[in-house]
Amino acid sequence: MAYIDYQDIRQLNAFEYLTRFEGFSVSPKTNKSWLSSHDPHGSAVIEHINSGTTFLVSRDSKHTLEFRITTTDGTRIQTGRSSASKVDLVSFVAWLYREDFKSAAQRIVANIPKLQSSLNERTNISRNKSFVDPESQQNLTNRVRKHTGPLEDPHYLEKRGIAKSIIYDPLFSSRIGTFKMGNAIENLCFNCYNSSDQFVTTCQRYFYWNKAIKQFPYFKDPSGVNLSPSSNGSVWRSNAPADPSFLLISESPEDALAYYQLHHSILKDKTLIVSSLGNFRLDQAKVISDLAAQYNINKFILANDNDAAGIRFDLMALCAISPASSAHCPISAATLSLITNEQDKHVNKLHYHFEFNQSQFEFANIFFSHIDKALVHNEGRLAFSEGLYKSEQDMWIFDLYCKNDWI
Repeated sequence: MAYIDYQDIRQLNAFEYLTRFEGFSVSPKTNKSWLSSHDPHGSAVIEHINSGTTFLVSRDSKHTLEFRITTTDGTRIQTGRSSASKVDLVSFVAWLYREDFKSAAQRIVANIPKLQSSLNERTNISRNKSFVDPESQQNLTNRVRKHTGPLEDPHYLEKRGIAKSIIYDPLFSSRIGTFKMGNAIENLCFNCYNSSDQFVTTCQRYFYWNKAIKQFPYFKDPSGVNLSPSSNGSVWRSNAPADPSFLLISESPEDALAYYQLHHSILKDKTLIVSSLGNFRLDQAKVISDLAAQYNINKFILANDNDAAGIRFDLMALCAISPASSAHCPISAATLSLITNEQDKHVNKLHYHFEFNQSQFEFANIFFSHIDKALVHNEGRLAFSEGLYKSEQDMWIFDLYCKNDWI
């Protein structure tokens, strides 16, 4: 994706999007005319299926093409460093997933194929002021680097339970730092690097009250548009020990540091650590595969939460990241594909396909049992499989089908 057009996203029918993709249902209080209208007006009440929390969706009074979501109980929604009782769709999705605005916008675009197509077709349109050419990207990277220095205050990580001995381990020297902007901002940050170990950008961490906030730095151009160096092709990573045996992979650096601390006696001087800093992308899989090849690493540790989101990350990593050699890997093949419903392009599924050698039945059965319990037989029934079966080539096969808007 060359850029994100936030205005187009805000003009999506927020009521339709949230009920279709984010687990909301129509509240009995809703005016049913909203459902059938191509030009909705007034307001609609939506209710989260699991929590029962309700929100009001309506057209914005000032920007009539945009939608706003309002809390019905008067609570405020976190938006970066501030909060509000009424927010746009991007801010609301960011709040739902505790993501930054860019990650939330990418999530929305991924669920709306026609919006994705529209974005891909408009790479050089003048109205897109947020598109940045490679030279300007490098200028933005250099600008971020000027505001990034050594780690000075470890309070954020200590509050997350990470010991100073881990925080200041030479493995993380220069990889965890401080982002300073004038006198107002001085946050701990995780620095991002590409396959050549060149600095690309950084990601700030700080607490707003008791909530941990993630934010990539940005700068305003003369017209007031926020610009930030793209994190494409980059990950947060540690320094490399002399001869690493393990590649520890996680969604967040905090999870990776916690795992490294818990198993320090085993992993010390043997582990290269990598984090995607949020949603796992294919460009990051390539970076991680390149690191595995560079350091000849065949053993991966996936350190993520044991919930749907964490398992999603693990499955995608298994399909997308390649070890230096697959000779001793219990999974002989892993692929991920998209199955699209031709009648309704919004309704599609992800198909995960795993193959195991005949001698790996015990591993295959444990793998299948874990995924079956965590995803297929959870309360949402949002995934299904045909079980573990043997192919004509004597391979053990496991197929998993998931709703694309969920996992």
